[in-house]
Amino acid sequence: MQPVCCLAIMQPIQFAIKEKSMKRFIRVALPALLLVVLLVVLLAPAPSMADSRLHHMALKLCKQKYKDAVRGAKYLRGRQRKERIEQAKQDRKECERHAAI
Repeated sequence: MQPVCCLAIMQPIQFAIKEKSMKRFIRVALPALLLVVLLVVLLAPAPSMADSRLHHMALKLCKQKYKDAVRGAKYLRGRQRKERIEQAKQDRKECERHAAI
């Protein structure tokens, strides 16, 4: 065990070392860390508003075509009606798939 006089001398020295390392961290590492975070945020792909608007309009058009086809099939009977509705469902799926591209 060290004498009390040595402990009294060592405490301020250890505090100074910790304080210097903290200042060094704030001066060097923190700006580097913030720079990396900023680069990640800026380089991350963000969806553009124009693309999302066009996509929404295309989906709306697909839904409207499907509704029109189902309304038109309402006046048919039996097998023709089922076939027309199935065809409208397939057309809607294909239209939505193309709108996603």
